[in-house]
Amino acid sequence: KRTKQLCDRIYEENLGVSLFVSGGKPNLITNEVLASMRRAGVMRFSYGIETGSQGMLDGMQKKSTTNQNIVALENTWKNGIAVYANMCFGMPGENHKTISETRDFLISNELTTKSFYNSWGTAYPGSHLYDDIKQKGLIKDAREYLFQIGSTDRVVLNFSDLPDNVLQRRVFELRREVDMAYLLKIKEYRKYFLKLIEII
Repeated sequence: KRTKQLCDRIYEENLGVSLFVSGGKPNLITNEVLASMRRAGVMRFSYGIETGSQGMLDGMQKKSTTNQNIVALENTWKNGIAVYANMCFGMPGENHKTISETRDFLISNELTTKSFYNSWGTAYPGSHLYDDIKQKGLIKDAREYLFQIGSTDRVVLNFSDLPDNVLQRRVFELRREVDMAYLLKIKEYRKYFLKLIEII
């Protein structure tokens, strides 16, 4: 309600702004809110999708379903807003199967590496996961740990069922597979073969 009121007011004031919104919760979004956001000047909306696996969503206590995520993406596109997704790998329970489910989700929703950002599972202070690993003694120095998690290009603590190198390689492969599937779908065969040559 508050978001809609704010967007309606921005539109009424005719501020002429372009807005980029991040951290959207798919289970809270409606067509009505999206329409008011678009009128207010929202050009891009980034959702915290995190994963294409329902089991992983439940484990993360996201309070959303893969179906709700799909509907939110579709409705955002329909309202003329560019969609981006934040994806997270390496949380507890992550394995080859869940990564494949995420890959399939990205492919079926035409999200390429240009429209999703991936990060590694991180235990932030205040979360149940942080309390759990601190209790297990995995964090020796909280201050040092906080400095380490500021870097998103590497796994700080791996909570998945896979070794670090396997997890990182599998996510690298997923990114390639998603892009190649999209190129084939839009019949960009030249770009597809160039990527294939890179791999070979």
